[in-house]
Amino acid sequence: RIATLNNGRLIDLDIENIKKKQQNNFALTVSVNHLTKHSLNVTFEYSSEVLPDEIIEMIKKHFNTVLESIINSDNIGDLNYLTAEEINLLRIESNEKKVALSKPSFTVLDAFRKQVEKTPNAVALIDEGKKITFSELDKISNQLARCLCDDYDISQGDLVGIKLDRNEWAVISILSILKLGAAYVPIDPEYSSTREEHILNDSNVKIVITETDYLFDFSDYEGVLFAVDIEFEQNQYPSTVIDAEILPENLAYILYTSGSTGKPKGVMISHGSLTNYLEWAKKYYLEENQLSNNDFGLYTSLSFDFTLTSLFLPLISGGTLTLFGQTDISKTLKIYMESQISCIKLTPAHINVLKELEIEKTNIEFAIVGGDALLPQHIDILRSLNPSIKIYNEYGPTEATVGCMIYEVLPENTEINIGRPILNTSVYLLNTSGKLLPRGVAGEICVGGHGLAKGYLNNAELTLNKFIPHPFIPGEILYKTGDLGRWLPNGNLEYLGRVDNQVKIRGHRIELGEIEQQLMSKDNIKEVLVLAKLLDNGEKELVAYIVFDKTSNTTVEVRKFLSEKLPSYMIPNHYVELEQMPLTVNGKIDKKALSSPEELELSSGVAYVPPQNEMEEKLVDIWEDHFNKEQIGVKDDYFQLGGDSIKMIRFISTVNKLFNMEFPISTFYENPTVEGMTSFILENQQNSKRNDSLRQAVEASLTDLEARVLKSYPKPDNI
Repeated sequence: RIATLNNGRLIDLDIENIKKKQQNNFALTVSVNHLTKHSLNVTFEYSSEVLPDEIIEMIKKHFNTVLESIINSDNIGDLNYLTAEEINLLRIESNEKKVALSKPSFTVLDAFRKQVEKTPNAVALIDEGKKITFSELDKISNQLARCLCDDYDISQGDLVGIKLDRNEWAVISILSILKLGAAYVPIDPEYSSTREEHILNDSNVKIVITETDYLFDFSDYEGVLFAVDIEFEQNQYPSTVIDAEILPENLAYILYTSGSTGKPKGVMISHGSLTNYLEWAKKYYLEENQLSNNDFGLYTSLSFDFTLTSLFLPLISGGTLTLFGQTDISKTLKIYMESQISCIKLTPAHINVLKELEIEKTNIEFAIVGGDALLPQHIDILRSLNPSIKIYNEYGPTEATVGCMIYEVLPENTEINIGRPILNTSVYLLNTSGKLLPRGVAGEICVGGHGLAKGYLNNAELTLNKFIPHPFIPGEILYKTGDLGRWLPNGNLEYLGRVDNQVKIRGHRIELGEIEQQLMSKDNIKEVLVLAKLLDNGEKELVAYIVFDKTSNTTVEVRKFLSEKLPSYMIPNHYVELEQMPLTVNGKIDKKALSSPEELELSSGVAYVPPQNEMEEKLVDIWEDHFNKEQIGVKDDYFQLGGDSIKMIRFISTVNKLFNMEFPISTFYENPTVEGMTSFILENQQNSKRNDSLRQAVEASLTDLEARVLKSYPKPDNI
C-alpha cells in the first residue's frame, strides 16, 4: 500500500499480482538462508529452458532424502539420496519381469528337434544352391556327432575348435558338437596366426574341425585335426540320437573377444543363456510380426556373437538359413537385399555399404541392427529401400549373450536409444561406488539375469572383476559392461559410450590396449597411443600415434607387423609419428593436443610416382578426394593409405560410375593401386572395343546372309 499526495489530499494505492523477473546465468542456483536459530530456507532457482520442472522436483526430493540420510546414518559411505519410490522404479519397474522358459532343461537343441518334427521336409539350409531339409540336417548332424564320439572320443564338457567357411559343414558341425554336450570354439579363417595360436593354446580344444583348404594353416599345431569335408564318411555312422544330458549350466560355446592385456579373452556362454536369448528373440521378433517368412542369411563371422541370431533363429522357427560364403561384402549384401529373404541382422557399417550399392528396393521386412551406434542416417537408408521396414536396435555385449536390450525404431520416433531389457534380464546404472543412479544421470550399465556368461576361460581374476556379486539380489551376479548410459524420462536407456579404453569398430568390440600392446612388442617402438576417430557418417577409424626409439618405420612395415598378430578390423587406418607424447600439467597424455592424422601421417614407404596419362590423372583425383590427401602416387597402396573394406565399397562405386564399368573387388585386392586400376580399366576398354567390333562384324555377316537367302528364296505372298 502506497500513500501519495494529490491536490493536498492523501490517496491510498493498492498494487496486486506483482511478478518478478530475474535473469540467471546458471542452470541451477541453490540458496540456503537462516530463518530462525533452528530452521533454514532453501531456494532453488533454475532455468526452465535447461531443466524441466520434473527434474527440479526430483532434485528437491533427493535433497530432502540425503538430509534424512545424514541424520539417520553414522557412516558417510551409507548416505543415500534416492527416494524409496525411485529405488523401486530403478530396481523393479525398469526391468522386465521373469518369465519361465519352456521347461527348466529346455535347450536350443530341443527347439531345433521340435521344428524338425513339425516341418521335416521344409528347407533348413541353402548353400550355393544346395538345399538341405530339416530332417536331413538333423540326420547328418546326428551322424557327425556319432563320428566325433566314436572316433575322437568327444563327449560332454569337451571343447571343440571349428575353423570353417560359412558353408553347410559349419552349421552341421555346430549342431553335432552341441548334441554331444560339448562346446564349440570358432576360429575365423581371417584371424592372424598369432591370434589363432593363442586361442588354440588357451582353450586347449580336444580337436579342431576344419576343411581341406585350411589344413596347411596348422603346420605347427600338434593337436588333433579333422577335415570334415574329406574325412567324414556319412554312411558309416548311424543317425540315431545320442542321449547326452544337456543342462542349462553346460557350456554351449566360447567366443574370444579383444582383451586389454594384449591377448583375446574367451567368453563362456551356457546353454541356458543362449536359450533364454533365442526363445525371447523368436517370440519378440518373429511371432509378434507377421512376416512373409522367417528366413535369414548368414554372412558374418561365426566368431562374432552378433551372428548367432541369424544362425539359430531360422532353425528353431521353421525358416531357411541361406549361407553366403563369399568374402565380398558388397556383392553379398546386394544379393541378400535383392533376394526373397525377409529378415536380416546387420551393423551400421553394413548399412553404410548399402547406400553405395544402388539397390532400388528390397524385400527385407525386418532388420535387427546391432554391434555399434545406430544413427538417423542409417534409418533413412533402410527406409529408402523399404518404407515399411521394421527396424530394431539391439544392444548387448558378448558377456550378456548376443542381446540384452531392445528398442523398436518406429516411423514417428525422433530419438534413438537402446530401449529396455529383454525377458529375464535386469539392467542397472551404477556409479563407481556401486550405488544406483536416478534417471537423467550417467552411469555404468550393469546387466543381470539369465543371459550372463559363466565368465572368462582360464581368467578367474578378470571374471571376479567384471562379474560382481549382485548388490540387490543375494546369490546372483551382475556384469559390468564398461558402457555408459542414462535412463530417459520415458523409461528407455540411452547409450553414451565407453567407460574404459574399449571401442566398437564395424560392430567388433576392440580393446585399444590390445593394439597398443602388440605395437609395443615391436623392437623400435618406444611409446604408443591408439585412438578411435569419429567420422561424419558415425563410423570410427583407428589412429596410432607412435614414438619410435631410434629409426622410424614406414606405414607398410608397421601394418605388416600388426597383420601377423591382429585381425584386419583391429589394424589402425592411420599412423602418426611423434617425437614425444604431449602431456598435460598432471603428467597424462594430452589427447587434445595430438595432431590430426592427415597432418603428420607416417610415410607409406613407397616412392612417389606421379600420374603418367589422362586416365591415371582422373584416378589420382578420385583417390585424393577419397582420402582428403594430396600427392598420392600411382604406386601407393590403397590399404596402406588408410583404406579398409568398407570404405573400398564406396570408393569402387565412384570409379564404376566415372568409367561406366564394373570393377571386380577381387581384382582390386590383387593390386590396390592407381597403376593397377588403370591397367584393368584399359584392358577392359580394349576388350569392350574388340567385342563391339566383333558384334558389328557378326551383324554385318548376318545382314549379308539374310539378303542372299531372300534373293535365292523369295518370300511367299501368303506369309
